[in-house]
Amino acid sequence: MRRILIAVALFASACGGGSPSIPTSTPTPQPQVPRWNLNGVVRSSVGGAIVGAVVAVVDGPDAGKEALSDTSGRYGFSGLRQGGFTIRATANGFVAVTQAISLTANSNADFQLPRTPVAAFTADGSLIVSRRDDGSLDLSGIAVNSGDGCANTLAGTTTVTSTTGSALTFLWTLSPPQTIRPGDRVTYVIGTMTPSQAAAFDAGGSYVTAFAFTSIGC
Repeated sequence: MRRILIAVALFASACGGGSPSIPTSTPTPQPQVPRWNLNGVVRSSVGGAIVGAVVAVVDGPDAGKEALSDTSGRYGFSGLRQGGFTIRATANGFVAVTQAISLTANSNADFQLPRTPVAAFTADGSLIVSRRDDGSLDLSGIAVNSGDGCANTLAGTTTVTSTTGSALTFLWTLSPPQTIRPGDRVTYVIGTMTPSQAAAFDAGGSYVTAFAFTSIGC
């Protein structure tokens, strides 16, 4: 009997206490991607800081972040995630420049932006005057692209002033439209003076032309 009682006690101990507990697992912590700072200076390729240049992260996990250059041309990012990505610097009047970055520590990346070529027009010489049989005058002028960029849609306002102070203003557009390269000379038709208007300008005078145009890539 003693042996039987002991066996029953052991059995009750093994079966009592409800359901066995299930051990829980602790999630493995994910490694943190290191973060670094990126700074630099944006300058013109001919020297001098560029104020207000936009430096942008083009791709990678931080794509879309932007920084502006200050009065010294300096810009800065903080907390960029480690890795490879591209940044681009843009500024009005300059050609955008892109750099590939491999960020593994706090780093610097400077930019030198070339100036965007721009057309510029000046009047060359005196007005070209053609007299009609009825005494009216056809007026033309010559424009020179004195800039380093190309242009099209050339137009302008020409004001002709006589020696007595009389003034006439003409609005004109170069026709047919054409691409005007650096150094090119073009003749533009200003307009026509009536015989009565021409009579006031026969003694001579001066003219001023303001040019309007669209700069384009050559």
